[in-house]
Amino acid sequence: MLDYVEKQMIIDYHLRGEQSRLEEEFPVIAKKAKKFLGYETYFELSLNQVPGVPMSPSSPLYNELMNKQKLIVDRIMADYEKHKELTSDRGSVK
Repeated sequence: MLDYVEKQMIIDYHLRGEQSRLEEEFPVIAKKAKKFLGYETYFELSLNQVPGVPMSPSSPLYNELMNKQKLIVDRIMADYEKHKELTSDRGSVK
């Protein structure tokens, strides 16, 4: 679950135009951001985004972040469904 939270945090900081703040306050997560977003996208975000200014939904990078966010949500839901199946099986054992 921590992995999901960190990835959401990465997306949130970038959407808010706070990539430099992420790097300063959470260097370990910033390192993970490069891997999660890909080095090219990560550095493109740093070059194309005005610090402190939220990303515009018209930006192509915005769509890329939203796609990453959808992957996170899909994985959380898949894990949740798997958990429900496993725990409901336990309850039916007599």
